[in-house]
Amino acid sequence: MWPGIIGPSVGALSVLSLLPFFQHFRDDSPYHLAGVAALQEAMPAELLAEDSEWFEAWRAAGIDQEVFVPYFQQLDNGQDGWRECFASSAAMLAASAGLVSSDNEYIYHLAHYGDTTSVDAQLQTLRALGLDVEFTKEGTPEMIEESISRGAGVLVGWLHAGDLTKGEPPMCDHLSCGHWSVITGYQGKHSPVGDQYWVLHDPMGYPLMQKVATINQGLASRCGSASPSSTTGGWLMAQKRVG
Repeated sequence: MWPGIIGPSVGALSVLSLLPFFQHFRDDSPYHLAGVAALQEAMPAELLAEDSEWFEAWRAAGIDQEVFVPYFQQLDNGQDGWRECFASSAAMLAASAGLVSSDNEYIYHLAHYGDTTSVDAQLQTLRALGLDVEFTKEGTPEMIEESISRGAGVLVGWLHAGDLTKGEPPMCDHLSCGHWSVITGYQGKHSPVGDQYWVLHDPMGYPLMQKVATINQGLASRCGSASPSSTTGGWLMAQKRVG
């Protein structure tokens, strides 16, 4: 028995301590995920507000943060999977809000609005599903951190034809140009530049990215690379802040 989770009881139900649940939570366990979902459903609205006391205390650390986002791989989408990084990444955002259960389900809805490479089609699909998102070509690391602090992943565009996991810079050539993924967190914000990382889901599915992987290339699209402390802008799509 984990101490504090369920104590001895004589004729009465025990009072649970939540801390051990946080300490032993596994995001690959459907039982743990179902338990958290049931807890959230039962919580009063004031405890789920962004300005709630517990959430302010939680995010006060502000250095290393990560949010849970379901992972989808684009290469199992069928014959067009190789070009559907944008759709699979957008599907991850939709799934994190409980709006779809797979990227194939998302792509079915996307077909009503346009091609996977279209920003407008992705915006229309996400909004039609019920996710209030906005797109900018002037995204900043601060925007990403703010979204992460609210518990929401961020869809980002990369000017890319190299292997970011090997530290290769964003680039274009005659074969490819552009890639989309979902930033789910960051590490080492106040560390030296070489030790600052975005945590992301990459739909191309490199082995270490099946759950999460860190890379040392930051937000980038059309404008080179950046790290979590950089002010370089880039393409991103994120949920609008409420209020």
